[in-house]
Amino acid sequence: MLLAQADITNVPNPATNFTDPATWNIAGLLTGGTGSFNLVNLAFFLVGFVFFSNLVIAAVTYIMSEGSPDNVSKANSRFTTGLIGLIVVFASFVIVRLVAALFSLDASVPIN
Repeated sequence: MLLAQADITNVPNPATNFTDPATWNIAGLLTGGTGSFNLVNLAFFLVGFVFFSNLVIAAVTYIMSEGSPDNVSKANSRFTTGLIGLIVVFASFVIVRLVAALFSLDASVPIN
């Protein structure tokens, strides 16, 4: 059967997972109430992307340093600050979850 002859009448519509943007609110964006998108997942994706980019730049700087102590120091510093930033972000997430659990706010702070 050719692709042009395929019956596509029973294919589910993927756009049904999205809601009207006019009905979005902050709570829905934070908790994923608008489908699979939420701001917590976006923030962790961005943090991971920035850390990975920082790691790649540090690696390239280290490789291109050719033994220069100044450039090796810059690469080590970039890697260390990136790692510290990643630890701070995850620690802040854990602290927010702990405070939310202590004050019974678990439903309003997403974990997924």
